[in-house]
Amino acid sequence: MFGSFEGLMRLCTKLQGTSLEMSTGTANFISGGLGSFAFWFMAIPADNVKNRMMAVPLSDARPTFRGTVRLIYTTIGLRGFFAGLTPCLLRAFPSNACAFYVYEGLMRGFGAEKTRH
Repeated sequence: MFGSFEGLMRLCTKLQGTSLEMSTGTANFISGGLGSFAFWFMAIPADNVKNRMMAVPLSDARPTFRGTVRLIYTTIGLRGFFAGLTPCLLRAFPSNACAFYVYEGLMRGFGAEKTRH
């Protein structure tokens, strides 16, 4: 997520002097929200496997990671690994966008970050 945020911020910097130029705060907000998308696209498959493994009653045999992956794939297909992605993205964009906006703004305000203006 942080690498995506940084890459998107650098992309926003290249927009200076064009009609798409935006303030640093706006770039922080958008980059933070889109960076969360990159994180969840990669994390949600493993999160779904983990959730399935945790949902097994304690009285049953503990499932393996590989077995759970196989179960999801054979019963639902690839779509099963991305279950819940839409609500996750709807939640992730505003929360991460605001978090990055506030954090980066405070860093600039306190003069702690000298790489962006």
